Amino acid sequence: MISVSVDTTVLQSIENISGDDLLPIILDAIEPSMEIAKSQWPVLTGASIESFEVTGEVTGERKAHGQLQVGGAKLISDSRNDKHIDYAPFIEFNGSPTGLGKDAVFNSFVGRADEMKRMIRDGVQRLIAERMK
Repeated sequence: MISVSVDTTVLQSIENISGDDLLPIILDAIEPSMEIAKSQWPVLTGASIESFEVTGEVTGERKAHGQLQVGGAKLISDSRNDKHIDYAPFIEFNGSPTGLGKDAVFNSFVGRADEMKRMIRDGVQRLIAERMK
């Protein structure tokens, strides 16, 4: 799992921006990373690639956290996963026998760090502009 958090404690007093306001902005910024990682992920049964998800939560009155994850309980419980294990970390850290997947999640996230920051900054700026009307 790779994640990003945003804290607008200072902005809260200025424009009343909450964690609930930030969460959709963060999730939108992470979504393209998931698509990039999936494009580099190996597919045999489809179980692991279908376990990709962008999730998030409000972590405080003025804070939100979003993450890109693959594997976990969703993969373990998938009926196509005969061994019922979370093998996504093995793909991410070692690659598949075909060579696909190694560092796919990491690279898709870190490679877009500046773009995600820009998307989040632009989203927060839009919120401020809306609140000032």
